[in-house]
Amino acid sequence: MEASSAATQSQDAATHPLVCVVIVSWNGREHLRRCLAALAGQTFRDFEVVVVDNASEDGSPAMLEVEYPWVRLMRSERNLGFAAANNLAIRGGESRYVATLNNDAMPEPGWLAALVACAEGDAALGAVASKMVFADQPSTINSCGVALDSAGIAWDLWGGYPADAITQRREVFGACAGAALYRRAMLDDVGPMDETFFAYMEDVDLAWRAQHRGWRAMLEPRAGVRHVHSGTLGEGSPRKRYLLARNKVWTVAKNLPAEDVWPWLPVVVVYDVGAAFFGAWRHGDWSSVRGRIVALLQMRTALRHRRAIEEGRRATPRTVRSRYSPLALPWDVPKRYRHLVRFLSSTERVRAVPPTPMQARAAGTSPRSRLGRVVLRGVGAVLRRSGRRRRFGPTESSTLRIVVLRPDHLGDVLLSRPAIERLRVALPGAALTVVAGPWGAPSLQGVDARVVSFSFPGFTRRAKRSPWAPYLALLALAFRLRHERFDAALIFRRDHWWGALAVAVAGIPLRVGVATPKAAPFLTHSVPAFEVESWGATSCRVADALLGALGVPAPDRPFEPSFMPTPSAAREVGIWLDEHDLAGRPFVAVHPDAGAALKSWPAARWSALVDELPADVAVVLTGTPAEAAELASIANRAQRPLAMAVDLDWDGLAALYRRAALVVGMDSGPLHLATAVGTPTVRVYGPTDRRVFGPAGSVDRHRTIASTLICAPCGSLDGAPCGYLRHPPCLADVDVHDVAIAACAVLEAGALT
Repeated sequence: MEASSAATQSQDAATHPLVCVVIVSWNGREHLRRCLAALAGQTFRDFEVVVVDNASEDGSPAMLEVEYPWVRLMRSERNLGFAAANNLAIRGGESRYVATLNNDAMPEPGWLAALVACAEGDAALGAVASKMVFADQPSTINSCGVALDSAGIAWDLWGGYPADAITQRREVFGACAGAALYRRAMLDDVGPMDETFFAYMEDVDLAWRAQHRGWRAMLEPRAGVRHVHSGTLGEGSPRKRYLLARNKVWTVAKNLPAEDVWPWLPVVVVYDVGAAFFGAWRHGDWSSVRGRIVALLQMRTALRHRRAIEEGRRATPRTVRSRYSPLALPWDVPKRYRHLVRFLSSTERVRAVPPTPMQARAAGTSPRSRLGRVVLRGVGAVLRRSGRRRRFGPTESSTLRIVVLRPDHLGDVLLSRPAIERLRVALPGAALTVVAGPWGAPSLQGVDARVVSFSFPGFTRRAKRSPWAPYLALLALAFRLRHERFDAALIFRRDHWWGALAVAVAGIPLRVGVATPKAAPFLTHSVPAFEVESWGATSCRVADALLGALGVPAPDRPFEPSFMPTPSAAREVGIWLDEHDLAGRPFVAVHPDAGAALKSWPAARWSALVDELPADVAVVLTGTPAEAAELASIANRAQRPLAMAVDLDWDGLAALYRRAALVVGMDSGPLHLATAVGTPTVRVYGPTDRRVFGPAGSVDRHRTIASTLICAPCGSLDGAPCGYLRHPPCLADVDVHDVAIAACAVLEAGALT
């Protein structure tokens, strides 16, 4: 039986090609010529091409019969639409994979080979998405698959972003059918494209159904395709907008899980009604409204399909929901499509990398930010009229009560220590208090100031209890500061308007910070806001501005971040090194975690890095107990023995780094700590800017390696423009070998001595 089965499989493989490429064409003869010419140049050859002609009147069928006899032509007497035409070809084939390709798409020579290699590597993949770029602007992405959010809104993933930004495979919600590879087993399991859709959204519907059945989708960026976007109906045509509106309603009606109906249906309705009327206003017709009305009137078929989908679900709603993209604010939704507005010049399309909502708020360009500035300016004007004023002379400045607000995490607080030391040298008799979050206070160990912990809202990494919780906390802090009767307050974080408002409410007469639009209304003295500046330098400028307001000269000598571990921590680390046979041996400490998933490498890259470090140098992985599993994964992959230190606090980590020859990691607090204890570092930068968060000290002792992609650094850790949640392209772009070379160069330069 086994021999017979193997023979049958061999015979089928010889009879049927591995891939059937399906092209649906309707009056697109010239597009079709370019598409077929590109297919003829594929490096992968085990495929057939089927063109389904939807009753074209431009001579396309005759052209195919004469010029492309190797193409199998299927003719329809009427226009079946994209979905039904694809199904016609799919049902008539036996290939293991089906590739759908728009007739206005031109694949690169390695397109099919890359798609097949990706699919063959993982049997759980139901679809593989291509990296589609605009034919007239190949440096700009058209689509890298389809994305979907919890409001049922779908769009082309990363449309409008630089093509160079997307270089690594990653899981996506689904593939854009304009250039996709589908596993036939998935199509047989899930069902074909929904022919009632005619055109548009059928790939989103198929992707959603596949997710419910437990199939996954992957982007293969090596599968490049140049696409003449909307070459058939045209971008923004009334017909296209009608179909998109109708099919969007049907897609949600079919696929929204029963568990999500009551929590999310109101959100879906609000967003969709807004989109309908925005489309009517934007285009001056009612196509988008009419499409939704027709969808509601003809809902019976969609609901019948819904029952079958619900009964056949294998994946949990939570699993499917985890693959949604973040929900955008209503006024940010149109930004997902602005790269499709054809009146933009080609130069503008390249540069028009849409910001995330967080970036828009930071830049002050979102409606919420503009409204917030107006409100804050009004509050600031009221506080200025009611606040107490006082002038300070140089003779009394040494006895002032000064409070410093630094809400950030460990590494950022550490960067502010030089500014605190400048204040202490210039004002030796002043009563200096630093208010820091409990998460950042350990970085102030040994500083000559009183350290007070306060849980600043927005930095706790926990969801707020209510919309009013941050403002109640602000009043609590202001009351506490007012009770202590401080004379001056400094806001070291440049954009911390919340802290500036708190010290203004507290009635502190001298308030110094950075002149950002939201913080400036509450400050009595401010320094200019520079777009690119080290956070340590910003803190020093704020400190010097206070000294200038007091008429006290600032110290001439520069200060750098410094940290001295306690003797008890040094003893404990000495014992740990003895236990791991590392006492007296040079070792490199590697800290993989960066406090944010978007700044971290996967375990495979770290293990490759440690294997390239010199064999005569030991390697110690550092992290917290919560990161022990990730460190173990790196150690298991590595080809050399590694020690793991996961039970050290901040003080103990400083003592360990002080004994190390080198510390390697991403942009993170522990790397700042290594610099502060005097140990050389090698750091990798992706979404963050090394000019802002880079190390202080000599470039010979501290090397930084950053991505060269045009989108880096984006400065966004909560919602990067590329859409990645971990291992973004900017970090994948950094070569492990380059990091290893930098580490070896630092060691050879004298670190081992």
